[in-house]
Amino acid sequence: MKEPLFWIFLLALFLRLLVVCLGVGFDKDLTFFDARDYDRYAMNLLSGKGFTNGTTWASRTPLYPLFLAAIYFFFGHSYLAVRLTQSLLGAFSTLLFYAIFRLYFSKRVSLWATFLCACHPILISYAGNILSETLGLFLLALFLLVFLKGESHARSWGGGFLFGVLLLCRSPLIFFLPFVMVHLVREGKRPFHSLVGFCMALIVVLSPWTFRNYRLLHAFVPLATHGGTTFWDANNPNALLDPAKAGLASHWVPPGKVVKRVEGREILLSEVEGDRVLFKQGFLFWKKLLRENPPALLYLFLRKGLAAFSLHGGKNLPALFGFSLVYLVFLPWGLVLSLRLGGRPTLLYGVILQYLLCSLIFFGRAKYRMVIEPYLVVFVTLAFLKCVDGVLSLCYNTKIRTSFK
Repeated sequence: MKEPLFWIFLLALFLRLLVVCLGVGFDKDLTFFDARDYDRYAMNLLSGKGFTNGTTWASRTPLYPLFLAAIYFFFGHSYLAVRLTQSLLGAFSTLLFYAIFRLYFSKRVSLWATFLCACHPILISYAGNILSETLGLFLLALFLLVFLKGESHARSWGGGFLFGVLLLCRSPLIFFLPFVMVHLVREGKRPFHSLVGFCMALIVVLSPWTFRNYRLLHAFVPLATHGGTTFWDANNPNALLDPAKAGLASHWVPPGKVVKRVEGREILLSEVEGDRVLFKQGFLFWKKLLRENPPALLYLFLRKGLAAFSLHGGKNLPALFGFSLVYLVFLPWGLVLSLRLGGRPTLLYGVILQYLLCSLIFFGRAKYRMVIEPYLVVFVTLAFLKCVDGVLSLCYNTKIRTSFK
């Protein structure tokens, strides 16, 4: 391992372990609903009750609860063991980031971007949360490295397998699938064979989980029954009535708790039916706004876009805009500069676009952005170093050429 990268890895590991040992900067007491839910799934698995949280059977994808259950099996019901394991995963992820960055960017840009990822407060703090983001971060980086650097068979079959595993950890990345398939067709030597191999490997990975859900729920559920809850959470009248929550979570209905009023009585819907009802209500809300108040719908999307690039998910508008400004200025500039690279990082563009699309449909916040944060950081780093070189050129009255590759 090259010396600068080795020290960056050690720094990343040290910072994550320090935060975990000090018990600061993360959800130590599992106050997040998601954290408690993942924990319940894992404990029920270990106790022989099956993959359930006691209410629903498929509101979560299975990989992270299985990850927790494996750690609990060997170390007991220890959150510390999970956090230490995730700290190691987070540190090793920095090595994968560097390998991905070097496929497109200069050594200078790659090292600085990797250093910033090692010190990034969001990436550090989430290593302590009992949430799927840190595992998803590692799996996405592993997929990208194999898919971009591997040979034909590794790219198609290996990429399809890893993408299936990734979806079983982080279902929102389903929005990334079209970009992956387009890249496979455009860049592959034998596009049809590569695409078939990728799809077959993906289906093989997802099939056991899909068949299990069909047997239990009598419905086609390839990933989870959580989408309707999240969609309605971000697209309902409360999202506009309370300005502090516009574009953010505003009306949470837990999966499996959706009721329907029939003849004056409330009937509890199944988790699949409830998920579909909430999706329908969210789309009706969009339709109503589009017909009666289009500016309000645009405002909702604007707030979602700002929240997607905020530090904490931002309920305070000035603070929300302040941190977003860093991305709003440097990210587009970095993307434009990247067009001058010898090989354009088109798949990294896809990573960013799928996140933005997902944020506008649902909602954006640091929690959901964390998995793709490194691929924002590298473009911001490219623009920032270009700015630094420009300032130095003025100070020393000499032209400093920024190396892109």
